[in-house]
Amino acid sequence: MILRDDAGRVLLLRHSYGAPIWALAGGGLSAAEDPAEGAKREVREELGIGLTNLTLLDQLDEVISSSPHRAYIFTALCIGTPKPDLREILEARFFALDELPDNVSALTQNRLALLSS
Repeated sequence: MILRDDAGRVLLLRHSYGAPIWALAGGGLSAAEDPAEGAKREVREELGIGLTNLTLLDQLDEVISSSPHRAYIFTALCIGTPKPDLREILEARFFALDELPDNVSALTQNRLALLSS
């Protein structure tokens, strides 16, 4: 999920698991859960914020860690200040697209490229 603030910066997260890289917000869906509702739920649970202008940017069928995966790539504006849950999310910061940190995941870079396509 590509989340932005009013200045157009993108929200990147550092997770408590995996490599120490910056990534986009995301999460899993419950059985039969609407993808847009799941996106809102994940952001509320992990960052304590709401979303506005939620728009589906793309739907990708991928293989991640040898498993088939369907990703719904949404873009939205954040309502409120992200507060990481400190369980799954350790840090949340906004970055201008031309000032991204060096350690952004390749998956995140590919998904951010969807903004210009």
